[in-house]
Amino acid sequence: MIKWAIIFAVIGLVAGALGFGGIAGGAMGIAKFLFVAAPSSPRCCSCSA
Repeated sequence: MIKWAIIFAVIGLVAGALGFGGIAGGAMGIAKFLFVAAPSSPRCCSCSA
């Protein structure tokens, strides 16, 4: 999940640099959510047993 958060953060930065404020805000919002949600998610399916 951290990988996806970094991807969305990069998309947000690039979109912001190119002047797409709405897309940048949305991508950064998703990235923030994933950064918060990632530590609480299990790393693999067999770890939950």
